[in-house]
Amino acid sequence: MRKVIAILVCGLVLVPPALACRCTEPKSTRVAYVAAQAALVARVLEVRAVPRTDGVTAVLLVSQAWKKDLPTHLTIVSATTCKYDLLPNREYLLYLAHDPKMLEGRDPETYTTGLCLGNQPLPQSNKAVQWLQKHARASRFRPAS
Repeated sequence: MRKVIAILVCGLVLVPPALACRCTEPKSTRVAYVAAQAALVARVLEVRAVPRTDGVTAVLLVSQAWKKDLPTHLTIVSATTCKYDLLPNREYLLYLAHDPKMLEGRDPETYTTGLCLGNQPLPQSNKAVQWLQKHARASRFRPAS
């Protein structure tokens, strides 16, 4: 019995714990907007798994955007333990960033997003969208490059 307990204890010590996303949600829409490179409301058209990253690539149809001019069709990446899960045919308020580690070899128009950036499904984001419409710089749409 002692041998079994010793093996279990050694196994727990030697096996690294699963890493969890460590961050905090922005305290306000303003904080999320200032930290992001772009904010947008979009419908998810397609979601594809990204092998070896536990991540996804999503193709979006953008209906509203703030801070940066964006194409109406945009591809984003979300990966690592902080990935933001997106579902096809759903609309979201998303805050975008550039993370060079996640974007290696991708089009420079590809953005990233994740947990703790202030993202929300659109039905829960009314107050945030109203704040953005009132205070944020509205973006123009341009053809995809």
